[in-house]
Amino acid sequence: MSHYALFKVRIRNPNIQLFRQAVDITLQKLGAQNVAIEGDASYTFNLPGYFRPFTITLTEGGEVAIRADVMYRDAIKSIQQLLVQNYATLALKHTLTQLGYQTQTQEVKEKIYLHAVRGW
Repeated sequence: MSHYALFKVRIRNPNIQLFRQAVDITLQKLGAQNVAIEGDASYTFNLPGYFRPFTITLTEGGEVAIRADVMYRDAIKSIQQLLVQNYATLALKHTLTQLGYQTQTQEVKEKIYLHAVRGW
């Protein structure tokens, strides 16, 4: 018997466009399969090696929630960390660009480095 639970992610009131981009990047990095998108804020997908699906949803209250089988706790923690990292990078890039900076990102061993230079 499986037990599903809802796990919250520490992104409150996210920008919907940045949220979508962060989820897309996260799913690509995880090798997600059979991705089904409902509306503009709910993604259901499978991960290699896991038999039951995962769902990432932007709730009406503006929080991000992951629904999955409780036995997948380790995978859920990885999804949470990767999603927060990707969203934070995109949000920072967006903000810096609006402030007149030119940005460039580089990934090295699961870390994302952001380089910003003030454009004149």
